[in-house]
Amino acid sequence: MEKGEEATEPANLQIAKSSTEDSVTTSRQFFRRFTGLLQEAIATYREIWWVAVPFVLQQILQTLYTLVDLWWLGRLSTEAVAAVTAASSLFFFILAFVIGVAISASVSVGRAHGAALEVAHKAGIVWGKIALGFMVGLGAAALGIIAAPSAFALLGLPPFSLLQSLALEYFLVVMGGVPLLAVTVVAMSSLQAMGKQWYGPIANAFGLVLNAILDPLFLFWFLWGVKGVAVATILAQVPVSLFLLGAIWRTVGQPPRQQLLSLVVRDVVRPYLSVGLTTTGETLARAISSFLFVALVAPFGAVALAAYGAGNQIYSTAILFFLGVAFAVGTLSAREVGAGDLRKVGRLVRWGAALNALLLFVVGVVVWYGAPLLAHQFLPSDVEAQKQATTMIRWVFGGLWLAGITLVYIGALRALGYGVAALVVSLAYLIVQFGVAWFGSHWWGVEGIWAAYPASFVVGALLAPPVFWWALARERMASRRGER
Repeated sequence: MEKGEEATEPANLQIAKSSTEDSVTTSRQFFRRFTGLLQEAIATYREIWWVAVPFVLQQILQTLYTLVDLWWLGRLSTEAVAAVTAASSLFFFILAFVIGVAISASVSVGRAHGAALEVAHKAGIVWGKIALGFMVGLGAAALGIIAAPSAFALLGLPPFSLLQSLALEYFLVVMGGVPLLAVTVVAMSSLQAMGKQWYGPIANAFGLVLNAILDPLFLFWFLWGVKGVAVATILAQVPVSLFLLGAIWRTVGQPPRQQLLSLVVRDVVRPYLSVGLTTTGETLARAISSFLFVALVAPFGAVALAAYGAGNQIYSTAILFFLGVAFAVGTLSAREVGAGDLRKVGRLVRWGAALNALLLFVVGVVVWYGAPLLAHQFLPSDVEAQKQATTMIRWVFGGLWLAGITLVYIGALRALGYGVAALVVSLAYLIVQFGVAWFGSHWWGVEGIWAAYPASFVVGALLAPPVFWWALARERMASRRGER
């Protein structure tokens, strides 16, 4: 071996050894990073599911209230079912005002809980939100009673007809229970924000059983007709409200007597104006959008309308489950905002959006392939309607995973207190949806209406994340300057 080779060989061995050590170090760093991300994801998802599962269960039980009512009304007459269906669509508009207070309560109480405020302060916020809910419920009920005849006429119910008479009879009685319903919903939201999320499903389960017992009693024993179903619904809410109010009393006690007015203005009214009213506006906009969609589909005939009804029901049922993840992220984020941990807010939103997108992608694939079977279950006797429904379902579920991302980011924006930003994103989403549907219906027929769903999902997923990260960065800067 020559001298040059003798000198080069050790140098080559050193380079190889150094390269091997670098590779091992890089692998170890990658493994540590991967393990850390996995542990972070598992811990975050455990928190999200602990809040999301009770919420979804609560929503399912709430939906069963309506199904039980319709089941018993079906034994009375077809007109009774049609009348209550029409009244329920109008009731959704009234419910928008209650939902605004409930979301406001979730944000304010969640922040107070995260900040570990003294119990008296937290009690003032909780009881103040409940009182606000009762007053908003009274105002919404009065508005519903005044507007009902004109609203039913807009829905196409002929004045002084049997259908309008039954719808009015049911609706006016239900309006009497709206203040109580508002108290119930706000109390549930407040308990969930304080980590007491199982009270809601337990109370709803009891109310559902009581409602199922009272419905036939008032329908067939007292012969009260559709009015009896409305009375049963209100009476079933009474023990539910009392149970939840008792749970709140045990959790935070009675409201404070000192500085109550300033507390109510600062921590009850102001958050409602910034978050609650914008949520009400968003809910009303969604209700209006639903009516406009029906108006666009109706000219294409009964087949298209039946297909829309079936597809929309499947879409509404599927999205209900994934609203739970969005609600959980919003509730947990509000707590972390109160605790001052904005870094964890970002982590919750990032993992929550990924979870919702993944779950909805899997559901979308399954529903895409199962669309013909689902359409057949809803429309067993009309082959053409099945084809239309299959097409709609595939348009909707093809991009539904994007809607899952948008839901999480909008909920987190509210938790940060950026209700107006959340409203703007939601309105942009709805405007694009209706705009594409309108143009599509003229250029592409009914399938152009179905195409509006994925188009709006794309817009929402593009808008919501950057708006949220901008809001979070703004809050972090304010926190560093001591403004929060």
